[in-house]
Amino acid sequence: MVLSAYEKFCRGEKEAFTVVTEKFAKPLSLYAYKIVHRHDIAEDVMMDALMVLVVKKRRFTSQEHLTAFLYRIVRNKSIDIVRKRKRLVPLEEAKELYLTYEEVKGRESSEKYKSAMANLPQAYREALVLSFEEGLSAEEIAFVLKKSKKQVYNLLFRAKNSFQKFYGEIR
Repeated sequence: MVLSAYEKFCRGEKEAFTVVTEKFAKPLSLYAYKIVHRHDIAEDVMMDALMVLVVKKRRFTSQEHLTAFLYRIVRNKSIDIVRKRKRLVPLEEAKELYLTYEEVKGRESSEKYKSAMANLPQAYREALVLSFEEGLSAEEIAFVLKKSKKQVYNLLFRAKNSFQKFYGEIR
């Protein structure tokens, strides 16, 4: 459906591009945020990626190719921004004075997850995020990371084992 909407856009139906933006805007922004750690910059990266589709009007054989293409653009642009700024610090969220037991447990679990992910090498983190959080297939991840499918399978295997090791040590 998204691919056909994009094809209609390429043929001149300007309204058809809204289907593409509705499908990809949020996931691409979230993926960019995981790299740059700033919402405003992540939004800009997402918009830049969608603008590449508008300007270049490439042909895709499947929606998976379109998805992987957009994620690769977001990844590359996000990494460029991080390199330029060397270090981006996310804005601190305001903390509430009183938390329920469930909120405390949820935050503890979230902190354990973040800590385990922070201990992993960058390549492992990227593979896990693309696979489990973004839901990309091994083929799409291979395209985004510029690796073969076999390399992606090996990377995911090692990443999962390392994550379990670090997550288990934190508990």
